[in-house]
Amino acid sequence: ENQVPSAMWPLPANRVKPVFGENGLPVAWVYDPGKGKPIRLESHQVLYDHLVHPTSVWDGMSPLDAAGMDIRQEYNVGIWNGAFLENGCDPGGRYELSEGGALSPDQARDILRHHEDRYKGPSNTAGPQIDMGGLKWKRNDIPHKDMSFEKQKEINLQAVKMVLGTPDVLLGISKDQNYNTSKNMIRSFWDHVLLPRIDSIEEVFWGQLTWNIDGGKYQVLAAIGEIEGASRRRRPSRA
Repeated sequence: ENQVPSAMWPLPANRVKPVFGENGLPVAWVYDPGKGKPIRLESHQVLYDHLVHPTSVWDGMSPLDAAGMDIRQEYNVGIWNGAFLENGCDPGGRYELSEGGALSPDQARDILRHHEDRYKGPSNTAGPQIDMGGLKWKRNDIPHKDMSFEKQKEINLQAVKMVLGTPDVLLGISKDQNYNTSKNMIRSFWDHVLLPRIDSIEEVFWGQLTWNIDGGKYQVLAAIGEIEGASRRRRPSRA
């Protein structure tokens, strides 16, 4: 404690849990290595770096988690499209029985089995229906084109770009962009996304480690000077 560490290891956040004291603050951490017994780490042994979580003080939230709803929606769209092809590009529907009619469970199962055998699969697209004697097939009201899958994918991509602050040029999207525009976008990404994140990591090292070692004469700084064209905002000296 209060010494320069000889080594550090990054730990996966989902395997580290805080141990709270009577004052509601973490007094230690427990690391689950996955195999063997959990390992207790004292508070001075852990540097805790996290982004803001809207509902928790001690849990961080990844930017991708913030876009998780859109990402899951696109994943479900992919599953729906796969099922759409498997079902012969048929949006689905239901059999309606004329008034006064009734089917036994065995009859219902036989009809469904016949329907799947006859119409399931891309090769059976738009196959003719058979008059089942009192049964009428009614397709779903929402056709595939009205669900705007391509537009939804574009919206999802935009949400991910927004939470990560990623410009189009870094994703290989160069529509309506010239060299100067692309250069300025990369510059903005460095100044407004990457550099603030680097600063926040350095603040973790200062606030949780070096400020109390030898009168605060140590700082842990990222070696961004090795990056061609990189510049750093002027920051006040710690000591």
